[in-house]
Amino acid sequence: MAGSFTPWKPFPDSQRGGVIEAPIGPGVYEVRRISNGELVAFGYSAKVAHDLSRLRPNSAAPSWMRRLVRHASDVAPNELEYRTSATGTKSQAKALARGLLGRRQIQFMRRGNLEFDLS
Repeated sequence: MAGSFTPWKPFPDSQRGGVIEAPIGPGVYEVRRISNGELVAFGYSAKVAHDLSRLRPNSAAPSWMRRLVRHASDVAPNELEYRTSATGTKSQAKALARGLLGRRQIQFMRRGNLEFDLS
């Protein structure tokens, strides 16, 4: 279904000619702050490299991306890092992203000492 995630890589600065190294096809991506590990972006895509490159401030980006960029507007590209995982199809990427999101929710619930029922 999917390979493992790549190691974390510095998010390139487009003004300095940086290039994103990511799958041109389907997969999952994560972008986080280097300083504290705060997740800035997470998702699946049919074209991972293309969508990661659109996370940079850009008026042509979809409205949901502009909101994300505003959220991270105080973060310079050199303060971000990303990783990706390639999949065979977009539906596999979606399933992988859902699974990862489910695991994260469980971890957050455990850290908060919250009880939950998975049945």
